[in-house]
Amino acid sequence: MLSGPPASGKDIITQKLVELDERFRLFRKLKCGTGRSEGYRMVGRQVFDDLLATGQLAQAHERYGNAYAVDLPSLEAMIDGGLVPVIHNGRMSDFSNLAASLARWQVTHVVLQLPRDEAARRIRRRATGDTDARLAAYDEEAAESAALGNGDALVIDTSVSSIDDAARAILRSSGGAVTP
Repeated sequence: MLSGPPASGKDIITQKLVELDERFRLFRKLKCGTGRSEGYRMVGRQVFDDLLATGQLAQAHERYGNAYAVDLPSLEAMIDGGLVPVIHNGRMSDFSNLAASLARWQVTHVVLQLPRDEAARRIRRRATGDTDARLAAYDEEAAESAALGNGDALVIDTSVSSIDDAARAILRSSGGAVTP
């Protein structure tokens, strides 16, 4: 699980993990709403709500006017297929709920951090049109992280660690596997 604020490097580090070990794959969360669809499995509100009501979502939250979720059937299929799913999590407060849902598997929690000014620079460079919302999410995540702490997580400052070094540290920390 890669946790961290917007622009902390979740996407690019996941790409490097996949490059270094073919078992690693981005877990494409469900998304209900508008905006960016790359990296997500888009679903309608009724499908989302039905999955939630039937207990098939390990974690769900709303941000940027959209709903996002980790669905257990897709996660189980990946693991049963010998893959190591990489779940992106933008909110520290969601980690404990998600970790409880995934207790039957080994989960490596990685917290990606970076200074706010570097996050702002990266967010502006992306030009997604929602800079203020993403900086508000950064501030929310920083406050949650300070309040909750990082527990046993591997913490990586992506403003000083290279993508290669971050990915290699994650591989070492995870043992390169998720075990059922």
